[in-house]
Amino acid sequence: MRKKIDWGILGLLGILGVIWVTNFTPGTWLAGWDNLMPELNIWLNLKRSLLAVWQEYQGLGLVGGMGHATDLIRQLILLPFILALPHHLIRYFWHFSMLGLGTLGMYWGLGKFEKKERFLAALFYLLNFGTIQIFWPPYEAFSTFWGFFPWLVFLLWQVLEKPSRKNWRLLILINILAIPSFYIQTLFLIYLGVLGILGLAAI
Repeated sequence: MRKKIDWGILGLLGILGVIWVTNFTPGTWLAGWDNLMPELNIWLNLKRSLLAVWQEYQGLGLVGGMGHATDLIRQLILLPFILALPHHLIRYFWHFSMLGLGTLGMYWGLGKFEKKERFLAALFYLLNFGTIQIFWPPYEAFSTFWGFFPWLVFLLWQVLEKPSRKNWRLLILINILAIPSFYIQTLFLIYLGVLGILGLAAI
């Protein structure tokens, strides 16, 4: 039997494509108010993330105040792209990927609703002023949290409804991949709050 085309996903991919094309300037580096650029020396940055408690390269050395080790997961994900792509494309690639991941995650997570409602919800998640605020001066922790947030919430809800091994494995995998979100520790507090609310709602 021939599978039906999901016009909602195609529509969202089309809109994302327009956003990606209009916000990419060839030959430039995507740099903002703060940046994590492991692509400039990936092997050194992998070492720094593995030995992240003491930041010897900051001043005379200090105990790290941020979640420096959390960026290790993102660096490992980016490693093959860093080895294959020009370095100035890496930050574009990461932030544009998070924009797509969050949008499609919202569409997927609302699978029980009509396709039109799912499409509009995903579109709102993509185009609201909060999203613009997060991605205008892009910072890895914020955009990563935005991208993984729908997946974290809806997979948790799926586990609460049907705690199968498959659902647990997916939830654990997504939580591991989302670890770079918590470079800024207060985002983890937000996530814990959401977990608490969902847990209470499931009782």
